Amino acid sequence: MHAQSPLSDVRTIPGSALRLLRRWQLGVSAGGDLWIEPVGPPLRLVELGELIRQLRPHCQDGFPKRLLFRVSGFPVIGATVETVERAIKQFAQGLGIDCHVR
Repeated sequence: MHAQSPLSDVRTIPGSALRLLRRWQLGVSAGGDLWIEPVGPPLRLVELGELIRQLRPHCQDGFPKRLLFRVSGFPVIGATVETVERAIKQFAQGLGIDCHVR
């Protein structure tokens, strides 16, 4: 009998993590780059804030080395793309890492 992976049953993933996985495409390179892109309906600024709050505790000990965030051409509700870009860059600056927003 094989043990079932906790990730094989979506019900075991906490709600906040599940929302994050449904809302964002995330990727990590061997070199320490963190790549993020929204998916789904137009982005709301509050969703970006939730992403940052969830990421912040995991950004330590030199990770990530660089943040690559793609919002180009993605619709934003309640804010301009410039506001979103500024929030992302402030987050990266607070971590002391390089950031590229496209």
